[in-house]
Amino acid sequence: DILWKEVDIDKNGELDRKECKVFMKEIMKNTNTERVNNYKESLFDQLFDLFDDDKNGFIEKSEMAIFLKYCLRKPKYVVSKEKAKSVGAALSVK
Repeated sequence: DILWKEVDIDKNGELDRKECKVFMKEIMKNTNTERVNNYKESLFDQLFDLFDDDKNGFIEKSEMAIFLKYCLRKPKYVVSKEKAKSVGAALSVK
């Protein structure tokens, strides 16, 4: 919650693409390296679009929870978008 508030520059409670990229960099920097390998910054835009369920150009906290669950899954553990929501078919990230 603290990091969210720090990167939410306009204080609207949601992260736009730029804010979300900063948020993900910070999360990945402070996460177990084994799990960080599941996130590829080169796929950020695709992931952002995939997890922005309402397609409003922002990631809300509920969408971020699913985004992180997908990106921080155990290595070699495949998670479908549906199961993460409960994301993978739309992207072949392994």
